[in-house]
Amino acid sequence: MSLIKFNYIPKSDNKELYNNLELKIGENNLKLIKQNYNKLLKINHPDKGGTQEKMESIKQAFEILNEPGLKFLYDNFGDSTFKFVKINKKYHYLIYYKWAYVWPMKFKAGQTIKVVNKYRQGITADSSGHILPNYILMTGGMWKGGKIGRSRIDILGDDDAIPCGPNDGQITPPGSRLDKTDAGPALRWDLKDFAPKTDVEGCFLSRSQSRMMEFSGLQGTDLKGLTAAELRVLRNTVFALHGYTFKDADLQKHFEKQRYYYPRKSFKQSDLSKEEREFVNLVLAQEKALKKK
Repeated sequence: MSLIKFNYIPKSDNKELYNNLELKIGENNLKLIKQNYNKLLKINHPDKGGTQEKMESIKQAFEILNEPGLKFLYDNFGDSTFKFVKINKKYHYLIYYKWAYVWPMKFKAGQTIKVVNKYRQGITADSSGHILPNYILMTGGMWKGGKIGRSRIDILGDDDAIPCGPNDGQITPPGSRLDKTDAGPALRWDLKDFAPKTDVEGCFLSRSQSRMMEFSGLQGTDLKGLTAAELRVLRNTVFALHGYTFKDADLQKHFEKQRYYYPRKSFKQSDLSKEEREFVNLVLAQEKALKKK
């Protein structure tokens, strides 16, 4: 299994790394790849008139072509797939925030194989709090026909994730369902006779980012024009943003319909920030003022 970070780009020119090692395009003989690597390192060493730039290009090519998973990506998605970052004399492939786990597999004609892949994926949210995890189906751009009898895919969010709204991000392919689990939201697909012509993509929001944005909107509310019932909902929205489970059935039913609401058993009053507590007290004071009228 190979763990890498890569940018998912359509297939482009994929000759450069093979040229750097003086290999024919698509060479699969790992012994020959290593032989050429060692030979070219000696020939192009700075002590023998070579340059450091040439040495680095040889090393980069070998890092990719000598590792089957990386070579698979390079052969199918080209030179633009990789960005080389040198850290402590070792090359790393750091592009954006997408990860791929690669299992190169071969199927005989008519063969049926059951494959189960499970992995934990680290993701970075964007500035709007959106988390867009991709399950990259490498067959997507190369599918030659036929179907997978049954494919079950789960994308599990952690306890800082909440489901996206309908306009927050695209979820593909169609047919997913959303489950709320104790660990966090889960997007699930159970696909039958599936031809993977597109990759699977889910959408979550970072709870902490979303809470800040939602609360910022609450702070701009004109309290004077609200009824007592509206003020009550507004005040309790602050608690709902933290996942508080309401004893009042009507409030619970109301917030369960809200995209941002995701109950948390671990909720504590201390979870509220100073600004949130001050806002709750401000709304509560307005509620009490209405009752006196």
